[in-house]
Amino acid sequence: MLGKKYPEREIITKVLRSLTSKWLSKANAIVEGVHYQSGTLTFDQLRGFLARSHEVTEEEEVKQSKVA
Repeated sequence: MLGKKYPEREIITKVLRSLTSKWLSKANAIVEGVHYQSGTLTFDQLRGFLARSHEVTEEEEVKQSKVA
């Protein structure tokens, strides 16, 4: 970003704000979590949380489509 160094906390905040409304509940849970509040949440952890949430959502959708 043209040589500007962003603090990790600012990057995490920008990523969370950029999520669509579909992700709002997950973003809120992350923001209210201990890691975010204490400032110890890393970008890699955030990415992991979001990836796992995506996997769980997909698994639930597959289960629902098999039932229907």
